[in-house]
Amino acid sequence: MICRPEVRTADTARPNVLRTSDPAHAEQIVAKTYLPNTLDLTSSSTALRMELTTLRLGRTTVGKLSYGRSARLITAEAENFHVNIPISGHTLSSTGRGRPVPIGVGQGGVFPPNAPAEIVWSAESSQLCLMVSGHVLETELEHLLGRSISLPLDLQFQMTLDGDLGRSWRAALQVVQHELNQPTDISTHPSIGCHLEGLLIDGLLLLQPHNYSQLITASSAPGSVNAIALAIELMEEMPCEPWTTVRLAQE
Repeated sequence: MICRPEVRTADTARPNVLRTSDPAHAEQIVAKTYLPNTLDLTSSSTALRMELTTLRLGRTTVGKLSYGRSARLITAEAENFHVNIPISGHTLSSTGRGRPVPIGVGQGGVFPPNAPAEIVWSAESSQLCLMVSGHVLETELEHLLGRSISLPLDLQFQMTLDGDLGRSWRAALQVVQHELNQPTDISTHPSIGCHLEGLLIDGLLLLQPHNYSQLITASSAPGSVNAIALAIELMEEMPCEPWTTVRLAQE
């Protein structure tokens, strides 16, 4: 069975690990992977030990970033959505003209397009950093709603990874983190990578409050027996398809 490339393209590769102790090189690495930035290291004289491990899952960039010391990161206006989730330590993060917000383990920040960001990293801070385009998120949102949207997606900045949805999404993040630490076939198998990307994107749209959350809740209804049977049939007939709950609901 051949996967349909128009459903979700897959661009997967082994994780790439980059390290540097040079501040200018650290800025270049983050700029090449995510967006232009300025690194301020005046808070202490501790040596920089920057490490970034990145992986492409379809159209989504995932990475694990740390500086090995306290640091202040100021970015240019973003072109994409960026989601930062601390693995250790904490940050003081703000976007646009918003007030700085402390973000620790079990929390996250969603940085929108068309706004700069400022992030103060604690010395022990390490973060999972996701980057996905607004077009990808909004297209998936339209599939979830079964209709076009008229206004750009506006996701709430502060994220809390508690509750059932939060714990489920955290489980997907743990798979990503494990893959960054110890690569497996997920890194090279297009279909598996697509499934994981779908979990990340759909989970973000369902977990994080945004300007279409109420419509998602209103459009959600218990599935009938026939619908559930059809979903099972679709997965059995096309097992290599990158099915997500959104894709199945659309069918």
